[in-house]
Amino acid sequence: MGYLSKGLYATTSGGGTGGSPVIGTITPPEGYIKPMDTANTIAKIFDVLTIAAVILAVGFVIYSGIKYIMSSGDAAKIKEAQATITYAIIGLGIAIAGRLIVLFVYKTITGTDVPELPNP
Repeated sequence: MGYLSKGLYATTSGGGTGGSPVIGTITPPEGYIKPMDTANTIAKIFDVLTIAAVILAVGFVIYSGIKYIMSSGDAAKIKEAQATITYAIIGLGIAIAGRLIVLFVYKTITGTDVPELPNP
């Protein structure tokens, strides 16, 4: 049996000692996960996590804004609200940076862009 390219192989009929060549495709073993499927799955998981992180960050900014307004001039409450806004913005930046890193790695590995998530 000889390897040709990209999943094709050649062999001879009649026990491999002679006869006509047979060309076919190699079928992966049961339970085999294709690397492309794994990369797509990981990219889609990061898509969902990025969307969740953005929603949480915006929620925390709104919550902190309300806390800031309701602080009634109390310096401790104002400082706490400002810290929460700062942390929410930092978290948003980390989520976006993580998304960009995943896109870069995916494109480097597969040579294509990440497929879009289907609309529900």
